[in-house]
Amino acid sequence: MDILASISVLPQGDQSIQEERSAALLAGVAKAAQQLLAISDFDVAVNGALAAIATAADIDRIYILKNYTDAQTGEEIGKLPYEWTVPGIVRAQNIPGRFPMSYADFGDWLDRWKVGEPIQALAKHLSEPAQEMQQTDEALSLLTVPIRLAGHLWGVIGFDDCTTERVWSEAEIAVLETAAACIGSAIERDLTRKEREAAAQTRAAELEAHNLVLAGRDRILSATAEVSNILQTEDDFDSAVNTAITILGKSIGCDRAFIAQQFNDPTGKTLGFLRILYEWDSPGISSQTQDYEGLRDISWEEWGIADWFYRNLQGEAFGETTDNFSERFRQLQETVGTQAVHNIPIFVEGHFWGAVGTDHCLEKTLLTEAELAAFKTAANCIGNAIERHRTRQEREAAAQLRAAELEAHNHALAERDRILEATAAAANIMLTEEDFEKAVNSALHIIGQGLDVDRVLLGQHYEACSLQKENYIQFRNEWVTSNTLLQSQHPQLSKISDDGIEEIFNHLQAGKIFGGVVNEMSEPFRSGQQELGVQSTYSIPILVNGCFWGVIGLDDCHRQTRRSEAELEALRTLANCIASAIERDRTRKEREAAAQLRAAELEAHNHALAERDRILEATAAAANIMLTEEDFEKAVNSALHIIGQGLDVDRVLLGQHYEACSLQKENYIQFRNEWVTSNTLLQSQHPQLSKISDDGIEEIFNHLQAGKIFGGVVNEMSEPFRSGQQELGVQSTYSIPILVNGCFWGVIGLDDCHRQTRRSEAELEALRTLANCIASAIERDRTRKEREAAAEFRAAELEAHNHALAERDRILEATAAAANLIITEPDFDQAMSAALSVLGEGLDLDRINLGEYHAAVSPNDVGYHKFSIHEWTSANTIVQAYHPQLSKISNEGVEFIVEALRKGQVFGGTVEELPEPFRSNQLELGVKSTYTVPVFVDGDYWGL
Repeated sequence: MDILASISVLPQGDQSIQEERSAALLAGVAKAAQQLLAISDFDVAVNGALAAIATAADIDRIYILKNYTDAQTGEEIGKLPYEWTVPGIVRAQNIPGRFPMSYADFGDWLDRWKVGEPIQALAKHLSEPAQEMQQTDEALSLLTVPIRLAGHLWGVIGFDDCTTERVWSEAEIAVLETAAACIGSAIERDLTRKEREAAAQTRAAELEAHNLVLAGRDRILSATAEVSNILQTEDDFDSAVNTAITILGKSIGCDRAFIAQQFNDPTGKTLGFLRILYEWDSPGISSQTQDYEGLRDISWEEWGIADWFYRNLQGEAFGETTDNFSERFRQLQETVGTQAVHNIPIFVEGHFWGAVGTDHCLEKTLLTEAELAAFKTAANCIGNAIERHRTRQEREAAAQLRAAELEAHNHALAERDRILEATAAAANIMLTEEDFEKAVNSALHIIGQGLDVDRVLLGQHYEACSLQKENYIQFRNEWVTSNTLLQSQHPQLSKISDDGIEEIFNHLQAGKIFGGVVNEMSEPFRSGQQELGVQSTYSIPILVNGCFWGVIGLDDCHRQTRRSEAELEALRTLANCIASAIERDRTRKEREAAAQLRAAELEAHNHALAERDRILEATAAAANIMLTEEDFEKAVNSALHIIGQGLDVDRVLLGQHYEACSLQKENYIQFRNEWVTSNTLLQSQHPQLSKISDDGIEEIFNHLQAGKIFGGVVNEMSEPFRSGQQELGVQSTYSIPILVNGCFWGVIGLDDCHRQTRRSEAELEALRTLANCIASAIERDRTRKEREAAAEFRAAELEAHNHALAERDRILEATAAAANLIITEPDFDQAMSAALSVLGEGLDLDRINLGEYHAAVSPNDVGYHKFSIHEWTSANTIVQAYHPQLSKISNEGVEFIVEALRKGQVFGGTVEELPEPFRSNQLELGVKSTYTVPVFVDGDYWGL
């Protein structure tokens, strides 16, 4: 049942009673309105107004229900801020779980309230859940009137009857709507008042906070001014910075303050780290740098604050509480008891130098932007102070360095002058003294005394060789003071190899001076110098014609000496003087050696010319024999005799080269002509060495085949050639290749058995002339023999040709006679018999016949040739036509012969050369040679 229906059944009172109730209600509302206007305390005024309305309306409960939206669900709900009841009636505010109240159990009441509609109902007509609420409230009937503020539903004023089921008249409801409007106006006034009071309180709080910020900023700025004054006036920079950080820490009200410097990673692989240089701690707060190991250096990446590094680079001043730290940074800060941290970057000369940091350990306190800005001003003051301090230190260091440089320069100039004076005296000795060794020893003495050193050495450099695997320096000249060891006589150190000190050798070979304090040098060089008692040593490279020759060594045994660049360059002048003397001495020795060599060369040249003339004279005589003597063998033997006596050798051979063949697997040289002195073995008659193969001496054969002369002392040759020559008693041998028409033909061999002979290029070239003469003779002999053979061959060819012509004429004559018989004789059988007889007798044959070809009739058949009675034979020759097996010859096995005949080809030859079974058939008939000529009739193969 809807609300209207429920209201319609409510009992109606008497008209006069209704008017009295309305008048009383109106008076109560008026009283309520007066209280709402007169009483400043809104809660007191509302409660009084509710009591006035309830008393006038004679109801059991009156309440105000305020509308809210649930923040989590978004559902609109009601709360009960104000309630009045008559004594004995339960107060809904005191019922557990009653409020806040959902409107869902009341159907569309919320929507009707929003449009300003009052709603009344009897409890028994509500939904079951709503009835349960009313039973809890002990209400029998209820009326609700919406309260609207600025056109929107604010809440409702409700009226419950707990003793009777009351129905409100329209007049009463209208009065109550007026009451709701009054309460709404009062609520709106109260809200406006509260908003004004809240705004005033907020403004007062903002002003108070702003004043606090200004006070904090002013406190920091005041501390900054004090810090700036201290940093500018205090001479002790560290003391000034410690004082400044103390003032700043106290002014900010932090528990720990510090200044940290940025140290960059030289490799660029990390962001580097901050190192805390100065720290202040308030009483009772531990020191991060002294009480905690490993927390003085702040690594950006390891501490998880890499983003702080980039914020510092951008000049950002900021603060963070531990709530916002990375896990690693929070753990570290909890270790030192920090709850909030501030970071203010310090820039020096425009570059990030480090940071001022503060820690709040007792509470999570963050500075305001104004305080941070003031704090940044303090950081700038510290940065300026660091910059001034750095500039002052640089100036002082520069002044000290300049003074030290001037002192060192003056000392170096004096030392250089002393070195140059000694160098000039030593150079004068080196330039004027002819005896190089004497000059060097005098120069070393002058240098040693002039430079006040204990040892001066001259060492020559030698490259590695088969006897010495490393490069080394041999000390050949030396001067020492008394009681100083002679390094040149030391059993191990008179010669120093580059083993383990290759870098020093490379340094010297590049023309660079090496030296310094021995204790600062690396092993094994240091130990060797210490064994010699050396405290400092210098080696100046000597370059002769731009090449590393050796060193001048200067050793100090009684002091440590650090020589300047000027001194070292002066010492290089000494090395250059010695290099010039070495070059002059080397040039003189080279001239003397060159003169001796030239004399020896001239003597050897004259000897070679005499030997060459002797060879050429013998060669000319031998060549004359080779050119005039017709008998080649006789000419060669005479030429070898002349060469042997003319060159005073023990054996002269002519060997011909033969290529490998089926009988001889290797290339070889066969000695075919030979001349020897008395008591010298004949190699051409030696059972093994009359023929020499290339097995094992292929290189020698290749050398000769390339047209190059081979020879020398036998003892210096390789095996197996050496053993063979030694077996023949040869001490030196030479083989001159003979080239005929550019091809290797053989060799001329010259053997010395009573001496070792080394022949010059001139002699060998003269011997090549001899080889050329023999090659010409061989070529002439070969040409003569070829001409004679060609003439004999031509005669044989002509004889064979004439015989062939006569045979052809005989065949043509017989063929013509046979053809004439066949053409003129009308009887074919007689004509054919006569023709075959003419051909057989004319060609001097034993048999001539005809064979008719019979092709195969079926696939299983074989074709054959049938020899008919048309056959002629000589006396005592088998007639094939009458032979029991061969009068008919099958094609089986000789199909290729039939195919050749069908193509018009003649087949035949000697029987031994013919294939089976044709050969066996012919042998059966006594045939030694046979020829078969195909016969065609009207273009078709007929037979043979």
